[in-house]
Amino acid sequence: MRTFLAAMIAAMVLTQSAFAQQHGPPQKPQLTDEQKARIQDKQSFEKDTDEAYKSTLKKMPDAKQNIDPWGNLRAPADGSRGK
Repeated sequence: MRTFLAAMIAAMVLTQSAFAQQHGPPQKPQLTDEQKARIQDKQSFEKDTDEAYKSTLKKMPDAKQNIDPWGNLRAPADGSRGK
């Protein structure tokens, strides 16, 4: 009886993934006109926000070279120190 039960459980486990693949892709839910309008508004808002962000980035000046504020306190790389 135990062998039969183990064989049944093994068969169920092995065939479960194959059974799950038999069904086609999930159906897309049908959207109402209100939901479609809300999605369209959200997409247009995101597009406008992205455009405003990109235009703001273009208005900003380029970053300056990396400035080392402690550069004049360190010894030069060649080992000589100026007076």
